Amino acid sequence: MLKPKLKKITLKDYNNKDINLLPQDIILKKKKKYRMSLTILTVILAIGLMSGYYFYLLYQIKITNNENQIKANHIEELLQKEKQQELLEVLQQKIDIKSQHLMDIEKSSSSMPLIVSILENNLPEDIHFLNLSIGVGGEISNNGSV
Repeated sequence: MLKPKLKKITLKDYNNKDINLLPQDIILKKKKKYRMSLTILTVILAIGLMSGYYFYLLYQIKITNNENQIKANHIEELLQKEKQQELLEVLQQKIDIKSQHLMDIEKSSSSMPLIVSILENNLPEDIHFLNLSIGVGGEISNNGSV
């Protein structure tokens, strides 16, 4: 018969091995305590991260609300300026119309004596004007006697 070969065990081999002389229930309790601690730490870390993110979002919302308020104020100012600009344009149109009327009156009044003098010089002596008027379209109408 053959003899089995036995391996010689040295102290080096024991250094690499875990030798546990504690009872199994104590080992299980330690593992359970370790898992519980790890779970609690994970939950605390998760709550901390979520709280941090929550406060970050609140801060961002506050900044956005402030920016929106500033923009709303700016829009209100622009709307007021636009209304003032429209009012100025309407007033400018009215001023232009009145100015044109004044210029027309000035032209007609300054040319009226000239027109009358030309008519008197070119008409025979026995024709006289009783009433002379200028219409809206610039038409001259007169009443006179012969």
